[in-house]
Amino acid sequence: MKISPKEIVRLHQKNGGCTVNPVTGRNFGGFPGYAVSTFKNKEQKYGNLSEQAVSKYIEDNEKWFSHNSKSYALGTWHNDEDGFDYLDIVWIESNLQCATNLGESSDQIAIYDLKNGEVIFL
Repeated sequence: MKISPKEIVRLHQKNGGCTVNPVTGRNFGGFPGYAVSTFKNKEQKYGNLSEQAVSKYIEDNEKWFSHNSKSYALGTWHNDEDGFDYLDIVWIESNLQCATNLGESSDQIAIYDLKNGEVIFL
């Protein structure tokens, strides 16, 4: 079951971000693992995340979410340090060291601990 852009924005606003597969509807919140953005060129930054922005992002990147729904997801994040909302294609990685290495090699400022709901700055 798909998850709507409206629901994604609601989760983002409620939690300061979310990690979901918009095609399968899977919410990775509480999942044992780490969300890592590995496609710097797919990162989108917004002053205020909207349903329209989420809808377009999903449409433009749907192949990543349907290609391997166990490994890729849509990640949203509000960065308190710069005040922006981010949309990314994220890889779900079970190993912290691998997640950290992937994040650093992908020029990311942080990864996200899905189980504990914590940002891990790199």
